[in-house]
Formats: sequence, C-alpha cells, structure tokens
Amino acid sequence: MIEKLKHTDKTTFILFVFILFVFIMFVNGYKIKENMSHFSLQSNKITQLQLIDRELNDFTFTANKFTNYDTVDQQKKQFEKILKSLRQDMQKYNKNTAPLLEKIAQNFQKKADDLEYFKAQNSALINSSHFLFDLHTTISNAADISLQAKTLQMSSFLYLAICFK
Repeated sequence: MIEKLKHTDKTTFILFVFILFVFIMFVNGYKIKENMSHFSLQSNKITQLQLIDRELNDFTFTANKFTNYDTVDQQKKQFEKILKSLRQDMQKYNKNTAPLLEKIAQNFQKKADDLEYFKAQNSALINSSHFLFDLHTTISNAADISLQAKTLQMSSFLYLAICFK
C-alpha cells in the first residue's frame, strides 16, 4: 500500500491541483466580496457626509427667516459621528486617507464656526425685525402721536422692510 502512495498517477495529481485551485478561488472570491462590502459601506458614509454638507450650505439661504436651529445642530452632530466612524474604518483598511479625512474635519470645523456665527447674526436680524414691527404697531396705534410723525414712521418702516427683504 505504501508503494501505491509513492507512485501517484497523473490523474490524482491533476485532481489535487484542481481542488487546490478551486479552494484558492473561493477564498479569493470571499475576500473580494468582503472588500466590496466594506467599500460600499464607506461609499455610503461619504455620500451621507456630502448630503449633510449640502443641507448645511442650503441652511445659510434662510436669512431673515425663523428656522429651527435644532435640526442644524443634529446635522452637525451626525456629520461628526459619521466622520469619526469613517476615520476608524479607514485606518483599518487604508492608512493613506488619514490626511484627507483630517482636512475634511478641519474644513467642517470652519463651516461649523461659520454656521454658529450665521445663526447668531440671523437671530439678531429676526429679533430686530420683530422689534421694529412691534414698534411700528405701537406708534400706529398711539393716539397722542401726530399724523406727521406717524407718516414719517410709516415711510421709515416701509424703507426698512424693503431693505431687509
């Protein structure tokens, strides 16, 4: 029997090589599938970051309009959470992306600071507009103010309303 094992025929050798080749192909296919799944997840995260960034850009077009700032804060937190997750995942698979992700984080921090400044300025503008409207109403309803003063106040309010529109 030992003699038979020493003299394996060509068919057995080819069959063994074929089975080994098929096994290697399955392992390689599994690794490719795993990498594609990882790539798909990272691509989705990057797309989410782009969408949030665009929504934050669009927010700045809401000047002189009351806007719920909680949604902007939630979007900022979500952006930071996704970016942190993306950094951790990319460190495992591709260390060359660290400088790029750092640059994205710096740009987002600048945008977050600019958004905070915009929110403060927009709040002041909205509050000033409401104050001027309340002042206009109070002066218009006051009986002890002359008609000339009311007319002057009305034209001033109209001019300001046109400017802030």
